[in-house]
Amino acid sequence: MNKKRLSRIENIISQINKINDEIEDVLSEEEDAFDSMPEGLQSSLNGERSEMAIDALSESTGLIADAKELLEGIE
Repeated sequence: MNKKRLSRIENIISQINKINDEIEDVLSEEEDAFDSMPEGLQSSLNGERSEMAIDALSESTGLIADAKELLEGIE
C-alpha cells in the first residue's frame, strides 16, 4: 500500500477514535441516567429502552475497536 492510502487510513483511524469517544460519552451519560432512575422506573418501558440503548452503545464500542484493530494491521 502506498503512502497516500496509508495516510488516508491513518486519518480514518483518527476519525474512528473521535467517534468512539463520542459514543463512550453518550454511553456514560445513559448509564448515569439509568442508575439515577428509581427502581420502579428502571423496570418500566423507559428503563427498558435505556437498557437497550446501553447494550447497543456498549456493543458498538466493541465493534469499533475491532474495526480499528483491523485497520491498524494494514501496513
